[in-house]
Amino acid sequence: MKGKAFDEKADLFSLGMLFYHIISGLFPFDDLNSIKTKVNITTGTRPKFKHIEYAMLPRCAHLEALMRACWQDSPIARPSAKYALNLMQNASFLCLRHYLEVESDNEACLYTQDTATEQDEEAKCDLWLWRKSEQQRLMTAFNFEYKMTDHEKKECLAPGDKVLCAVQFGDYHVLGTSGEKLEIYRYNREKKRLTHQTDLFVLTQKPATSLFYYPMDGEKSDTLLGYLFAGLEDGTLLIYSHNKPQKSTTSVSRTWELRKRLVLSGEPKPCQCMALVNHRRELLIGCGNTVRVLNLNELLLLDPQVLEVGFQDDQMVQGLACYGDMVWCFTEESTYITQYDLSKRTIVDRFYCCSTVVMQGHCLSDQNSESTNMTIILPLSPSSSTESPPFCELSSRPRSATLTAHEARARFASTRTKSRSLGDRYISYNVTALIAVKDTLWIGRSDGVILVIGIDHASERYKFGEVLSVLSPSPMLDLPDGPVSRMFLVASDRVVACRDIVPEEAPIHKLSSDDSSRPIARTRGTTIFSLKPRPYKHQLLVWEDWGSHELRQFKKAHELCNY
Repeated sequence: MKGKAFDEKADLFSLGMLFYHIISGLFPFDDLNSIKTKVNITTGTRPKFKHIEYAMLPRCAHLEALMRACWQDSPIARPSAKYALNLMQNASFLCLRHYLEVESDNEACLYTQDTATEQDEEAKCDLWLWRKSEQQRLMTAFNFEYKMTDHEKKECLAPGDKVLCAVQFGDYHVLGTSGEKLEIYRYNREKKRLTHQTDLFVLTQKPATSLFYYPMDGEKSDTLLGYLFAGLEDGTLLIYSHNKPQKSTTSVSRTWELRKRLVLSGEPKPCQCMALVNHRRELLIGCGNTVRVLNLNELLLLDPQVLEVGFQDDQMVQGLACYGDMVWCFTEESTYITQYDLSKRTIVDRFYCCSTVVMQGHCLSDQNSESTNMTIILPLSPSSSTESPPFCELSSRPRSATLTAHEARARFASTRTKSRSLGDRYISYNVTALIAVKDTLWIGRSDGVILVIGIDHASERYKFGEVLSVLSPSPMLDLPDGPVSRMFLVASDRVVACRDIVPEEAPIHKLSSDDSSRPIARTRGTTIFSLKPRPYKHQLLVWEDWGSHELRQFKKAHELCNY
């Protein structure tokens, strides 16, 4: 249209317009004539996601990013066809639905409802964030219902101490605060407002570090609604019974009674996490470097069932995930995951997840990798290609070294941040989050990558512990990297991964010498700078809850297209 020579990048422009039609269902510039359409294209104006009275919002982050990259005005800025193909062949292209960033402090509390019933099915769509804002506490609710076109955010201000942990059941929210008490609120969905119900003061005067609510079946108990488990900073477990309110009871606090107080550890070690094994009616509690098992029928600890996780006393259990009788857990700054068999009450396997580049098809299981070789790709030299790979698992032939499984485990077992045997050129990554999704285990790492591992022993399509996919946002989205700190199942078909973006301090204000409103730092000369920290951010990535079946269907669809 501009009278210049064109090449294959013109086809990429047409591909971008095709993506617009796929996303919105509309034809580009369908409300303009041919002359105005030509003017818009030559001047850089692109179609918008709105048509007459309503607006169209894209629901696939990578497809929208690729669309905008393909229809850029400069042909040089458009990606190549090979780059676009590699992007679409990765499972992250379709698995990632949305992403958003929330400014917060570095100790914000993020939680969702783990044990929703049929009566409160709507509560599964909510993700709650509590953060401190000067003298107020700010609560934000994110709704991830499938039919909604955007995330619903409702913010409420409530005075009080900083929220360290929280749990939701129905419309009730229990907050463990730094004020050494448990605050109970009820959320009114119509008015979008929290109402304070009562406070449960902790007898040991230690703050709660983890909370879990176990609902009771209405047919088994006429008066008991459920149990509230509060793990404290000193290794104490408080068990509260949640009773049905009686007609003669006027106080809300009488519906909550302290049932038991258990000491989980001889030394004061915090209870960091809990997980439910429903078919066994057992509650797993990570306390210090051990995991304790609590029988929910008798509310008793199964002694001496103490599952040792960390090799050192200062290694605290950070996450638990369950699938059948199998339990996976990890400690802070750990590069591997320990697997327990609850039927045998013993360690049966370990997954080593610290490799810089993990490819699809690698087996991380300690048992299944005895007779195989593990290929570790070491980024020793930069890539000569001008285009960066769309995902972390698509490398451009860096130099590699092949280690046996025994050699790899010997190197990785003692590694936390850097491998001394390979020098500063090799960096290993820690496990930071864990969640079981259908028949797979999603492992969040400190580099922001999520490894999807097959964990079904009965499967004939993959080995136990095999990497089925590596999920991460493409560099095309231009998102900052950060460790995956938490992962949640929401809306019955979504996985929300939270990545923490650490702020950096930078001189952003110039002040005069007579400015005394804020502290200033003098340097050589007359220039005076003020160092103001950038806000801490939580990056929420909303993924589809893909298991091995969905990943296999995605791979099969691309294989059929290649024929």
